[in-house]
Amino acid sequence: VKLVNGTKIEFNNAGKWTSVDCKTREVPQGLIMKPIRNYLKKNFNDEKVVKIEKKSWGYELKLSDGVELKFNLLGQFKSMSMDD
Repeated sequence: VKLVNGTKIEFNNAGKWTSVDCKTREVPQGLIMKPIRNYLKKNFNDEKVVKIEKKSWGYELKLSDGVELKFNLLGQFKSMSMDD
């Protein structure tokens, strides 16, 4: 689904979201679990989440500065990489 403001949302067969890409705008905080929000506030407070993907192993987030973060299903930080 592509919204009027350019946000792209993908769903699985069960109707649950799997990906929300807001391009340059911030992903709604309600989509980000609390442990991940706490980690972001502590370590990336000046950046906003512009994309979030729900995977079978956890969550992948893209920040406004191009950094990509991976968290497990419990919201624990796993890895970080830079967008090429």
